[in-house]
Amino acid sequence: MSVLMAVYNGQRYLAEALDTVLDQTWKDFELVVVDDASTDDTPSILRSYAQRDRRLVLLRNDSNLRLPASLNRGLTVCRAPLVARADADDLNHPKRLEEQFSFLEQHPAVGAVSCCCFLVDADKRLLRRHAVPAEDAKIKFKLLWESALAHSGVCYRLELVRSVGGYDETFTTGQDYDLWARLADRTQFANLPGTLLTVRFGHAASSTTIRASETAEFSCRVSQRLMSRYFGRPLEREVARALQTLLCAYEPVAADGVVPALKALDELMTLARTRENTDTWTWARQEVSRSLLKQAYYRTYNDPSLSWKLLARAVALDPQCAYSRPGALQALRLLVRGIRSPRLTTKRCMPESPTRGGE
Repeated sequence: MSVLMAVYNGQRYLAEALDTVLDQTWKDFELVVVDDASTDDTPSILRSYAQRDRRLVLLRNDSNLRLPASLNRGLTVCRAPLVARADADDLNHPKRLEEQFSFLEQHPAVGAVSCCCFLVDADKRLLRRHAVPAEDAKIKFKLLWESALAHSGVCYRLELVRSVGGYDETFTTGQDYDLWARLADRTQFANLPGTLLTVRFGHAASSTTIRASETAEFSCRVSQRLMSRYFGRPLEREVARALQTLLCAYEPVAADGVVPALKALDELMTLARTRENTDTWTWARQEVSRSLLKQAYYRTYNDPSLSWKLLARAVALDPQCAYSRPGALQALRLLVRGIRSPRLTTKRCMPESPTRGGE
């Protein structure tokens, strides 16, 4: 197995991230690290680790090439048929590589496997656990609006990724989401149910923090492409953006986007009812219902009537939505309290998922 990491000015968290890779229970791997022309102490930290552990293979770019180009360079020197991604600010569970290697050995049809993860802040305070669907059909359905594979927790087959040209270097962020979209017709995906990764989320040096608007734009580009294919017709950019925002539910849908988003959602769910298997259809109803419930809460202060309309849609899709998902009952109670007493309502948005499609 090869582990692939790219880092740029990552001195703050790099040593801890390297430790969680090198201390894995599975020992038979090389760690390929591409230093993307760092200007801090990253090079000296990497050299010190390479002197102590021969498994490290160090590459350094002469100039800053950004993440996708750095990953592509690393892929050219990876020697193992399986490549596990790792980030310079995340923490890996000691059995992550062992479990993913074993899973891919036992499931040859699966080309990429990731896992659930914890989201923590810069000081490792727990924000929440991010759960993802395990089965291929559910992962690919959710891929319509966001990635359901954590990039820094994924392990994939090298030749499969090479067969589609690796990472698209025009995607300076969201390159993982684009890669999964291009692989979807060629392989199966999976997520292990265990929480094998801890993602530092939203700290000042995080690229998703620095380039949030850029990440959203690239993510929308992939989502629009996949939705258009699912619908069998070109989907307008603004409609795709509104539908993606509605389903991701990390922020409220823009006021002028709610009606077209709901119309597109009706079409999406009509298609899904006939195309997806029973288990995936049931899961999809619950997943979309949960998103609508969050959107309903976001609207409690400015537009209570729309909040109730979104709530009604959520209940119609999944009558048990308030009880069947963790946190949903609390969100419903806050929604009702907010509509009855607007003073109690705060504009609270969900932290974005590490799987949305950005690094």
